[in-house]
Amino acid sequence: MAPPKSRENAFFQDNTENENIEKVIYQQAEITESIGWSQTSFFEQLGSTRNRLNSQLRNAEQEYLLQNMVKGALFEAAEIADKFDVGIAVRGTSVLAHMGIESGSPTKAQEIKNKTSKDMDLFLCEELTFPEVGAVLHYDPRVGWHSSETENWHPAPLPGKDGFSEADFTVFVEREWGKKLSTIKIRAFSNPLASLISKNCVEDYSQNDKAATLKKWFISRLREYAEEDHDFREGKYKNQVELVGPFVHLKARPKAHLYGDHDLFAFTKHEFGNMVHDSQVDLSTVQKKLQRANSFQAQHGGIWNWRPREEFHQQIKRVIMSAHSPPNGDPLVYILPKGIVVAAFYINDTDGERLVSAWDYREAKAWLKTTRSGASV
Repeated sequence: MAPPKSRENAFFQDNTENENIEKVIYQQAEITESIGWSQTSFFEQLGSTRNRLNSQLRNAEQEYLLQNMVKGALFEAAEIADKFDVGIAVRGTSVLAHMGIESGSPTKAQEIKNKTSKDMDLFLCEELTFPEVGAVLHYDPRVGWHSSETENWHPAPLPGKDGFSEADFTVFVEREWGKKLSTIKIRAFSNPLASLISKNCVEDYSQNDKAATLKKWFISRLREYAEEDHDFREGKYKNQVELVGPFVHLKARPKAHLYGDHDLFAFTKHEFGNMVHDSQVDLSTVQKKLQRANSFQAQHGGIWNWRPREEFHQQIKRVIMSAHSPPNGDPLVYILPKGIVVAAFYINDTDGERLVSAWDYREAKAWLKTTRSGASV
């Protein structure tokens, strides 16, 4: 079996805020068997021992963990955590991206800040199809944009706070909404792959709180496009990436979509939840091991240690850090020595920054509702 293929990304040993200390995988070695079958005892024990095996709550936590990481990456991280006696906290990767990763597609590169696609992108990007949800997108959600007609399309500067004009979303709703909703409903009910997308893909986002959710996503995509488009087409990342329709591809893998990476959040040492800086010698080794790992394919260090100077990047970090706290945040996948893997929240209060078990906040149930076993808790 050929070894994985690696590259030096744009930040490799460049002494900037984004410096990367190791090469990153852009093509994994072919995987010929499922780790889920060969390591069944490891996966059967996932979750906190606060809840007994096969109980509703333990099952819910196991489902959550498996929804957020590819099995092979989870096992590789557990082996590394045990060998170096560290904790590894990872941000979840959408289950919609799992098939792409496990099929050998590359994971999202550090150069690319664009988010992986979700069901809402089916409304905002007419070029996205159901089978492609989960891939990394780059598009302008405003009415009139198409990937084949970008030469005279000016993504920036954009009016309004955060590069957003209220009129942009109003035009989208008035001109496109009815057509998009009708078209997507037809596509959803006629395409078996639509069952992989949440039920919200055929609901009316113009109603009640769903309108606010879609508007927030619209703004996010609009700002993303304005900030990144020049860098991809003509700027600092033109030698690393290329745009193919509404997707971002690596030049090293020009025919393959990118999917969500296993995003390192932080490392811990000595006690549960005690976060420590990546620069410690053994943690740097751990990061390198995770970047070399065939399934994990880490693309950068822990987000907790990132000290961005650009305002756009500072906002990205603020959003990420706030997304993993109770009561409504998504717990991190927290991998500890001896095969322990649990869901954990990030806490930043008067007692400092730390990770705690998701079960320390029993009132925080939003994450449980995303699982089959936890839906009725």
